[in-house]
Amino acid sequence: MNAETKYDSRADTLAHIDRVQTLIQTAINNLSCRAVLHDLSKLDEPEKSCFDECTIKLKSIPYG
Repeated sequence: MNAETKYDSRADTLAHIDRVQTLIQTAINNLSCRAVLHDLSKLDEPEKSCFDECTIKLKSIPYG
C-alpha cells in the first residue's frame, strides 16, 4: 500500500464482527447444552438416594 492508497477497514471490521459473533454463539450453544445436561445425573442412582437423604439434613444447617 503506497501513500496514495487509502485503507478501508470495512472488510476487516466485518470479518471481526462475524468472528466474534461466531465465537459468542458457540459459547451460548455450549452453555445451553450444559444447562440441560448438568443435573440430569442427580435423578439417577446412586445420586438420587443420596440427595433424598442429605437434602433435608442440609436444609437445616445455617449457611456460612
